[in-house]
Amino acid sequence: MSVEENEALVRRFFEARVKTDLDALDKVLAAEFLSHTRVLAGHKPDREGYKRMSLEYAATFFQAQVHSRGAASRSREGAYPLQRARNP
Repeated sequence: MSVEENEALVRRFFEARVKTDLDALDKVLAAEFLSHTRVLAGHKPDREGYKRMSLEYAATFFQAQVHSRGAASRSREGAYPLQRARNP
């Protein structure tokens, strides 16, 4: 996968996560996806558990936005793209 393709995938993932677009999450999460973030009580760290957790987060932080800064130049230098979600 090229740097540009990887950046586009990361961007689509964060946008789907913030918008709680479960169809888009289905397209970007691998079938064997395993979340390494802290899991909410009652949720498994698999793909379906992550989607359910995203719904609960959206109900709490309903105005979140995704911001990207300089992702292309940093990833070409070997660093990760900067992505963050915030509640305005």
